[in-house]
Amino acid sequence: MSRIALFLSLVSIIILSSCTKSKTTIACFEFSKDKVKVGEEIYLLNCSENFQKLMWVYDGVLDSVNENTVILTSQPGTYEVKLYAGPYEFDSGDYSKAKSVTKSYTVE
Repeated sequence: MSRIALFLSLVSIIILSSCTKSKTTIACFEFSKDKVKVGEEIYLLNCSENFQKLMWVYDGVLDSVNENTVILTSQPGTYEVKLYAGPYEFDSGDYSKAKSVTKSYTVE
């Protein structure tokens, strides 16, 4: 009887210690450069955490394929890039539960 109690206690401890709190998704990215010249590429480097899907939004482009991506600049100005990251699958029409971050870069 005591062996069964010991066994059940050990199983309970293992199960409880293996349970982890669900981790929060963090949307994060960096530019390879904050300022570039017309015709130069700017790399978008993803540093998000705990995500299953990403959606980049920039210059009218929706990119959900690449974890990191690149933009070829063509006109001077200041442009925004937004990254959505979610711990689940979402589509480009519903970002309501995704985390997001927006940053700007300048083309001279």
